[in-house]
Amino acid sequence: MPELTVIMPVYNVAAYLKHTLTSLQRQTMPEFKVIIVNDGSTDETAAIAQAVCARDSRFTLVTTPHKSAAHAKNVGVQRATTPYITFVDGDDVLDPTAFAGLVPLLKQAPDLIISDIAFDGPGNQKRQSHLNLPPKMNRAAFIAAFPQLYAADGMFYNCNKVYRRALFQPLTFQDLPVGEDTVLNYQYFYQCSLVLTSSRAYYHYQQRVGSAVNHYDDRRLAVRATETAALCRLLKRWHSPATASLITADWLKTLTLCRKNVYFSRPDGIRLTQPERLTKLRRILTECLQHIDEQQCSASQQQQIQQYRQLLQDPEAFRQADQRWLNENNDIMF
Repeated sequence: MPELTVIMPVYNVAAYLKHTLTSLQRQTMPEFKVIIVNDGSTDETAAIAQAVCARDSRFTLVTTPHKSAAHAKNVGVQRATTPYITFVDGDDVLDPTAFAGLVPLLKQAPDLIISDIAFDGPGNQKRQSHLNLPPKMNRAAFIAAFPQLYAADGMFYNCNKVYRRALFQPLTFQDLPVGEDTVLNYQYFYQCSLVLTSSRAYYHYQQRVGSAVNHYDDRRLAVRATETAALCRLLKRWHSPATASLITADWLKTLTLCRKNVYFSRPDGIRLTQPERLTKLRRILTECLQHIDEQQCSASQQQQIQQYRQLLQDPEAFRQADQRWLNENNDIMF
């Protein structure tokens, strides 16, 4: 019997889906299931998925009216029946031995498996996360190692993680434009008593211009605040001694991510004008800076914070900084 179900939410990814599905069909471990949840696509996504399902009984297609990636994931989770679940986006690819390499870890009956992840960007850019975590952690060890996981951005993403379905199914993804994976991870982490890690970066996350995280979204600051609130709840429930430092780190991360997002194109390809950018940037800086505890910051971070505060007081310097950030933009968070 299969131990693992892949949940794949898809929406208008016809240009990439065949490549993703092929990488799943070519897995050297044959026993797994795939639930493809088509979130009301208007292109050929459903037809491509259905063609694979007709030839391969491991694959099932579910189509729902268009709502969100979070809703599609929730539908897939509720339909899963195997002991473990993981997630794959419809525009990413996996190494052929991705699941075979998980078998020795699954035999240890963990609550969570976290693996390194590979990022493939435009122009053959490549990088890999390096979590460098202990290979096996009980609850106390996971809490102690969490700041290291956070520093490596390991709290993001569902795709490089394998979850115990029985622990996961009572939870639901919050309906957010992005970040629903991070918020749910924080909820799930609290339940974990045995966490295994792997340095194998078997999942290739495709960083492309215009994707969900690589276009301008006015909701990004609110989403990040939601993520930080979920992080705060987790750390307090854990009674983590790193709570204050990590919350400040998260607001610093929010400031950087949201500042960069202002320079991305909208989904229609149009960029914000300079007056629009300056208004958005002022709101981002003002909101983030009020939450940052400078006593939790390094000397270089404190210097950067002071520079941001000075920009808010000097309109001409603010405009010059805006132009510099615009020139640094490459329309992708890589």
